[in-house]
Amino acid sequence: MFQFSFSTTVALVAALLACLVSLLAIHFRRKASRLTSDLDKLQEKLAVTHTDLQALQQKYQDSLDFQKNLSEAELTTRLQQPRLSAQHGHSRITAPERYLYIRSLAQNGMSAEEIASVLSISVTEAEQLVNLAKLGSYSS
Repeated sequence: MFQFSFSTTVALVAALLACLVSLLAIHFRRKASRLTSDLDKLQEKLAVTHTDLQALQQKYQDSLDFQKNLSEAELTTRLQQPRLSAQHGHSRITAPERYLYIRSLAQNGMSAEEIASVLSISVTEAEQLVNLAKLGSYSS
């Protein structure tokens, strides 16, 4: 059998340990490289998610602002409704009566602009209602 001297045995063990350390170093470098790559990908995803979050926060804030403005407009409208009704005395006119009223105003020569002013409605709405009243008078 082979008999190794003590120094040869130590040299062989040292060589084996050096190989083992080299293999471990290569393994951990590859693992570190993979982890670095994964970290880079996660940082990119985090940046995209952060941008998306900022966009969503802005949309949410815009939505809150819109809701606030809408609520204020509704409140203003409700507060002005009694005043407008009292000013124009039309609070009890129902829709069909209103059309009859518009038709009579149009038949008496009032323009859509004048009717809009009297009824506190838009000129476009007054024009549409005058046209409807004219169509109604043709069918009657």
